Amino acid sequence: MSNRILILFITAISVIAFGCKSRKPKASCSTHLNKYPKGVVDSLKKYEVDFSDVVINSKVSYSDGSNSQSMIMNIQMRKDSFIWVSVNVLLEVARIYVTPDSFTVLDRINRCYITKPISEIKDFVGQELTLRQMQNLLLANSVFPADSFEKKDGRDAYDFLNQSQSDIQNNMFLTQCFRPYQTDFNRPLQNQKVDIKYQEYHQTELGLLPKLFEASMNISGATHQVVVEFNEVSKTDLSALKFTVSSKYARCK
Repeated sequence: MSNRILILFITAISVIAFGCKSRKPKASCSTHLNKYPKGVVDSLKKYEVDFSDVVINSKVSYSDGSNSQSMIMNIQMRKDSFIWVSVNVLLEVARIYVTPDSFTVLDRINRCYITKPISEIKDFVGQELTLRQMQNLLLANSVFPADSFEKKDGRDAYDFLNQSQSDIQNNMFLTQCFRPYQTDFNRPLQNQKVDIKYQEYHQTELGLLPKLFEASMNISGATHQVVVEFNEVSKTDLSALKFTVSSKYARCK
């Protein structure tokens, strides 16, 4: 239960994209940018979003080929401090709490929990992720520094941005408002790949949000698919939020 919930959360993190208060681009986010201008990386940075405290309510559908599940996922996030996730299927079934140093998965059904160093995220999803990287993914910002991307010409008639980090290849395809409509992460030596497609960007008071996205994540030959529908995104003061594990919960075996 704990492993499956965490894989679902990280898969969703790998694709969740929403905007907080940001500059409103003049160009259309529904149109692909075929040829990138010389300053495309500067434009990418210009429209990346910033935040302090954010709450996201979403409906998530998940499938791994043999199992499928629909659930409500509530995410509360404070910049550089924590990500708190509540997973609900009629009732709350799990909580996930991520800090710069560690992550905890609270299994509400079996009344147990796991706590591990943040570096051990890779044991669940095949890739190390820092808290900042997870938050950047949630904001549809680049996981790696925008300045590390290079413009590449003409893959399938479209320019794209490429970044290589260790054995990871990250390709990003942009709309005319310099927000991604497709991105992929590949680790060929580990047989791992994430493909992401964003749909129906629309302007809200918080910024640009896609109404839907679809993602496919391959980990060691197993495919996990996620579809996320955004219901509400808001800025809320989370200073009073405290995560604790009740003494009634044992460590998961």
